Amino acid sequence: MAKRRYSRAWTGGCGVRRGLVTMLVIVGLVGGLMGVTAATALGQSGQSDGVPGIGDVVPFVGTEGSTLAEITIDAVEDPFQDYDPSVTPERAYHFVLLTITVTNTGSRPFAFDSNAIAVQDGEGFLARPLYLPRAEASLAALPDYAAGEVPSGETVSGALAFQILNGTEARTVVYLPANDRLVVLASLPGASAPATAGPTTSDTGPGTDAGADTSDTTDAPDAATPDAAGTDAAEMDAASSLDCALAETWATDTGARLDTVSLLVEELETFDRETADPVRLGEIAEEFQALADDQASSETPPELDAANDGFVDAFEAFAAAFDVVAQAADDGDIDAVADAANADVATANTVLTDAAGLAQAELAACGLD
Repeated sequence: MAKRRYSRAWTGGCGVRRGLVTMLVIVGLVGGLMGVTAATALGQSGQSDGVPGIGDVVPFVGTEGSTLAEITIDAVEDPFQDYDPSVTPERAYHFVLLTITVTNTGSRPFAFDSNAIAVQDGEGFLARPLYLPRAEASLAALPDYAAGEVPSGETVSGALAFQILNGTEARTVVYLPANDRLVVLASLPGASAPATAGPTTSDTGPGTDAGADTSDTTDAPDAATPDAAGTDAAEMDAASSLDCALAETWATDTGARLDTVSLLVEELETFDRETADPVRLGEIAEEFQALADDQASSETPPELDAANDGFVDAFEAFAAAFDVVAQAADDGDIDAVADAANADVATANTVLTDAAGLAQAELAACGLD
């Protein structure tokens, strides 16, 4: 079975929104952290009565009860193959492309976060959007969804790309705009995803093997690359080489740092732009940097180096973002930096989620979840 490269149980996020800051709950890998993932909330649901489908308009209702926007999943292409031949999906994965439309029906700009869209597969796992270079014709026909606020009365459409494990079904599209909210946007057709991954032969340049004949690979989920036959053996080697005692210590210590982050989350959610204390914001930035320093100095199994680096990078990015917000608060103008801070934080969110996915995949070899 191929290792999954997206988050199974650790998710995280923060941003400067209506108040000062909103942060998604960090969910831990080992004991000590509490939370509920979107996958848990959805369970193993597929299509059912009352669930919107492709082309259905889904109203997004604000906290005051009024409809702020309408969101529609217009189409899904699974697998998506019209991507730049210089890129390939990870082994045993394939790309999926969604077409999404967002219409602002309210009187104010609608802060739609396209990075908060997720695709749930048949096993309950979530995939987040990723940047995928596409063929010129595909990009011309359907541009990528442009991030940012949707002005009042306007409509924005575009494409979002995802990476899904071969042999699973992309079943549901959800929107997670906050740690306490999940909006189901569409239940997808229940066709199993093909095992092939890569551009079609006509899109593959000379010297590439992505266009090889894959007509007989439907029942071979790990046949996305020429060396996929050795996947099981490679995973057995990984399981035997990973120092599980060290890995568990690393996971526990990392979970404790995420516990600290969750406490910062609770505090930041009480802040308001007009009354935010710049001194305390500066201290919070320093606390994020201290978490980054501790993570960087932690004893890490080689198999978890990439995940550890991701956590360090995310913590450092959060520190830098809140340092900027602290300085802006001292000047009395957080609004001036809110958009830039949100963009930086969104990037850090993605790094944090990717790091969590890497950690989950490696720690599974030791039975740690």
